[in-house]
Amino acid sequence: MADKQGAACPQCGEVITPKPTRARKCPHCGVQLVVRQFQVMTKEQADAPPAFRSFDTYVSGVTFKNSDGSSRQDVIIDCKPKEQLQLIRDRENPRDRNAIKVCRANGDQLGFLSGEVAAKCAPRIEKGYIYVAFVKNIEEFERNERPMLGMNILVVAASPGVDVAGAWAYVESLGMKDWDAGGGGCMVLLAVIGAATWAVLAAAGLCS
Repeated sequence: MADKQGAACPQCGEVITPKPTRARKCPHCGVQLVVRQFQVMTKEQADAPPAFRSFDTYVSGVTFKNSDGSSRQDVIIDCKPKEQLQLIRDRENPRDRNAIKVCRANGDQLGFLSGEVAAKCAPRIEKGYIYVAFVKNIEEFERNERPMLGMNILVVAASPGVDVAGAWAYVESLGMKDWDAGGGGCMVLLAVIGAATWAVLAAAGLCS
């Protein structure tokens, strides 16, 4: 483990003192190092696609009813900011082969990801990426002079094979470990990427 003045080489684990602030080779193993957002990493790590991504979007189709006749508006009104949502592929959807449902933990559906967003996410889900979402806020709008509720969400995606160290770093970068459930207790992460990966999220205070 590095001290405050040094940094551990991600390749060999030896401490480099002082902590690198620009590209250089590790004096212990010779691997080329670079610095990205104050983090020391190998050039290979820096050039690799990010293991985690996040973006803001909205829930589409919130004014329609679900196939069981339930009102999506009634589902939305029960949601709380920072609540975790499930993103579920709807492969049998006749209107959109990329359709992705947005649901609460109990399975109640709020709507869908927009067609544009789903077209980008669906192929990645088929390749093993895992997507989860969190309620950012609920807002009012009018449809045919009737007040309705809409929802904006934060979507987090993890690429296949992510490790514990990567999950921890991403949690810290988002500040998600400081979130609460808006009513007591920590949010429960229901998505299963793998016990080893999500164990770090529990350690970060996201799970109970």
